[in-house]
Amino acid sequence: MIKVESIDYKYEDGTLALKNVSIDLDKGKVIGLIGGNGSGKSTLFLNILGILKPSKGKIKYNNEPIKYDKKSLRDYRQKVTMVFQDPDKQLFYSKVYDDMAFPLRNLDIAEDEIKEKVNASLAEVKALDLIEKPTHFLSYGQKKRISIGGALIMDSKVLLLDEPTSGLDPAMSKEVKSIIKNLSQEKRIVVSSHDMDFIYEACDYIYIISKGEILGEGVAEDVFLDKDILEKSGLEKPWLVKIHENLNLPLYKSESELLENRD
Repeated sequence: MIKVESIDYKYEDGTLALKNVSIDLDKGKVIGLIGGNGSGKSTLFLNILGILKPSKGKIKYNNEPIKYDKKSLRDYRQKVTMVFQDPDKQLFYSKVYDDMAFPLRNLDIAEDEIKEKVNASLAEVKALDLIEKPTHFLSYGQKKRISIGGALIMDSKVLLLDEPTSGLDPAMSKEVKSIIKNLSQEKRIVVSSHDMDFIYEACDYIYIISKGEILGEGVAEDVFLDKDILEKSGLEKPWLVKIHENLNLPLYKSESELLENRD
């Protein structure tokens, strides 16, 4: 799938935003990328997407370095898509259907096939009832769903999610977690978030980034039990990990698992 191999990225002013970063998306179905503000998460996502080009190192897709000419990037972004933190940055048309259909129309796909794909993508994110809605009437949570649905329309193999639960209420965050779990059966998902409870439950492998460098990596349970690396990166432990450590309970992966075993 995708491997990031020892990349650096420098801004135009010479600031080193990423330093010797390596990650392998084959290490889990849902990969978590965590770190504080300014740690380099968004810059890494933009490098993976091909919007930015590393100053050093390579990004490989199926063991081949990605190419940066217009045609190659267009083909690559049909396989690797991203949902940005702010859904308004991805919604351009006045009606949900037209917004979803745009990238397919741009590829001259037949309208009957477009309709089928739009319906399937909206159904996958439980937003089919919004298909005829004006985008400016949607709630923030609805816009998040449409943004994810829009990323799915291309049948991509890798989905990058930048702060997918930011600004959402607990019920909608739970829905997003369910959507990610379902999508991970057929796609590789990479999630960036400040919500450690969400990351712990949703992800099976995690990378910690701080000041543009990878501080550590591993399965979720191991990473969140590493007190030193969490303190160094300024991250909180998930509540389920705190319960495990302070109440001498088993380390459960989800609230439902904890409640099922409470007796």
